[in-house]
Amino acid sequence: EYLWKVLRELTTHPTTLSVLNDLRSQADFLRPYDLIQRVLIRHDMRKRLVERLGAEADDALDALLAQALSYEQGVTPSLTGFLHWMESDDVEVKRQIDSASDQIRVMTVHGSKGLEAPIVIMPETTARNNDFKASILMSDAGPLWKMNKSAQPKSQHDLIERKKHDLALERRRLLYVAMTRAEKWLIVCGAGKEKEGKEAWHEVISNAMDHVGAFDEAVGDLSFKRFQMFDWNAGDVVTIDRPKIQHVSAPHFEIIGTVPKRTKTLSPSDLGGAKALPGENGEEQEVALARGRLTHRLLEHLPLHPQNDWRQIAASLMAADRDVAIIPDRQTVVTTVIGLLVNPTLRDLFGPDALSEVDITADVPALGQQRIHGSIDRLLIKGSEVHCVDFKTNKIVPETAEKTPLGILRQMGAYIQSLDQIYPDHKVIPKILWTSTGYLMDLPRDLVISALQDTSSP
Repeated sequence: EYLWKVLRELTTHPTTLSVLNDLRSQADFLRPYDLIQRVLIRHDMRKRLVERLGAEADDALDALLAQALSYEQGVTPSLTGFLHWMESDDVEVKRQIDSASDQIRVMTVHGSKGLEAPIVIMPETTARNNDFKASILMSDAGPLWKMNKSAQPKSQHDLIERKKHDLALERRRLLYVAMTRAEKWLIVCGAGKEKEGKEAWHEVISNAMDHVGAFDEAVGDLSFKRFQMFDWNAGDVVTIDRPKIQHVSAPHFEIIGTVPKRTKTLSPSDLGGAKALPGENGEEQEVALARGRLTHRLLEHLPLHPQNDWRQIAASLMAADRDVAIIPDRQTVVTTVIGLLVNPTLRDLFGPDALSEVDITADVPALGQQRIHGSIDRLLIKGSEVHCVDFKTNKIVPETAEKTPLGILRQMGAYIQSLDQIYPDHKVIPKILWTSTGYLMDLPRDLVISALQDTSSP
């Protein structure tokens, strides 16, 4: 049976199963680097690997993370792609330890390239077959399928023998690497009987020792060959002073009490009250909202460009907005906006000194210091005055400021009390530009503040 099937049916390993389920649920969404980090940090695997394998495991884990980052720089990352990329890559992690340390390094011969140690032990050197096990043979004529030995033609047999010869030479080079890692002692070991042939490293080294005059020696019931030059025991034993491990207990944090609940930030346009006069209805709300957004966008962008380009820029803005398609009179909207921009009484409002779409946030006194966040359509500073102007696209325009819908008055009141805190030495003047008629209406401060104070804050 498959391990995964058995694991799902067991109840004795819930932690392991939960980790695997978490990783399976994230494998399609996280980059390889993020997935590996999730294993190492969230599921505590780095700590466990270091505890099991020693501090050297950190080098290998860091190298794996570095490979994941390197892979993600060149392609669209995926876990499957990363695994294939790793299979085709040859990564060697060098773990050079201080020669004076008392640690034992266990590694392959390939991994030991470039490293040295006072004592090198080659633990298993007797079994060394020189078989060529690949099923595909690469020849000058192209790839060939390896046939059974009894059915092989001479050309394929000769090719295999050449491959074996090259493999034997490579293994001799690898043996040289292993032997030359030793600074003082090289201990060559093997268990069981030596196989026939001259490819086993134990036999190769044994024959070489006989050639240079090694002698037999025994310690207890263990017999071995020994060859030495100079004094094997040269040098003093080095004692390393290790700092004592200090166990640090976790700090104790006092309970600071109940965390105050954060109040909700309000929008000035959501303070309640009507936004239009009776008779404004008759058009779908979605169309009215789209017309308002288009008007605001045109008033924001067109003044930044020469007048001759306004029509073309308006067409580009409308083409980039899908909602514009539902406005039946969108060309009329463009004409109306251009009429506002060329109106001489509104020249200062759309001049270079006016600020457009000004974000503002503040704690409003009339709302019990409730925080608001909104955007003012136009802000114009003239000497000691600050003109706060909001654009309204209502079709029915009130005759006087007192007849302005309550929701609009409350919105302007919130802007005024916010700007009072920013410009305490200025007189803040609220105004409404009714875009359908081009009427710039002044709103009395007392009127908008009174409307705001009557707000029932959510």
